[in-house]
Amino acid sequence: MVYRFEDIVEKNVDDLMSVCGNTPGIDRNPHFTEGRAARRQWLLEAVEKYGTAGVLAYDGTRPVAFVECTPAHAHPLGPFAADPARTAVIDCAWYRQDAGVAARRAILDDMFARKWFDKLLGKKCRYVDVLTIKNAPIMQYDFYKEYGFRDAVELQGHATVRYLLRYPVKGEKIEPRIEQINFCDAGKNVLVLGVYRQCHMPFMIAGKIRKAVEGIDGLTVKVTDYWATGNPVACEAAINGKPAFDGPVFFMDDEQIRESVKAKML
Repeated sequence: MVYRFEDIVEKNVDDLMSVCGNTPGIDRNPHFTEGRAARRQWLLEAVEKYGTAGVLAYDGTRPVAFVECTPAHAHPLGPFAADPARTAVIDCAWYRQDAGVAARRAILDDMFARKWFDKLLGKKCRYVDVLTIKNAPIMQYDFYKEYGFRDAVELQGHATVRYLLRYPVKGEKIEPRIEQINFCDAGKNVLVLGVYRQCHMPFMIAGKIRKAVEGIDGLTVKVTDYWATGNPVACEAAINGKPAFDGPVFFMDDEQIRESVKAKML
């Protein structure tokens, strides 16, 4: 397949938006609508600030995949960068199912060939970082490892371990390390839910949790934009300084969510 590539700018933001969040019926969820609007606004702000937010791949006139990227100094994962001023962070990368990961691989090939990351940073890029999860349909660890990204930071302390992978543009050696991520403690029995404007999914998950825990005596729910706070993007729902859930809340029903939260209350 031969793709056509375009930098993500204001005129094609809606092309990018068409690639993800297109599950039939999902638009009936009000939290999806809220998250979708927030995502679009964030993309427009990123384009205005950096000139571009990534690269889109087209099959003819049809957008089929994208890779979003921001400078590390403006990203919550920036503190883990080996050289923040010369590091770019892949914030999101997705593709239509009929295009598959080959489209994402083609975008990365194009970005490196055009020295796109140099353009984003305004200087020679040394590293490209990306946050991944093993054995997951999103944030695919195996894909990036196969492409040439290397283990850099293992982020522990959550129900699901995250792996920050790093691509050394100049072929430099990467020394992997482990970091322990602390959970937010906003006070006794305050359930903290993190959202971020780069994706609609956190808004949907936060809405699901808020509905499930409604009416629990003594519980307060606080929703925070953890990108804005500067906390690592690996943030998960927390209560009393501990993880609120012992597994992916996306797959839990209301009763499981309620019982998990109640078990962590003091």
